[in-house]
Amino acid sequence: MRKILLPLLMLATLNCFGTPKIQFDATGHDFGKQPLKTEVKHVFTFTNTGTGTLVIKKVTAG
Repeated sequence: MRKILLPLLMLATLNCFGTPKIQFDATGHDFGKQPLKTEVKHVFTFTNTGTGTLVIKKVTAG
């Protein structure tokens, strides 16, 4: 009984809180040619289009 109850509770919890979904305006950016030691920045804009809370735990440069 416990083997069935835990997965059902987990599934019910996920359905109650919804599912987050991230949608980016753009997924890449080309800075073109830059002189050495030039600092460049770009802001990536995104929206949570899902029904749950979106939590971003880690961001890395690719």
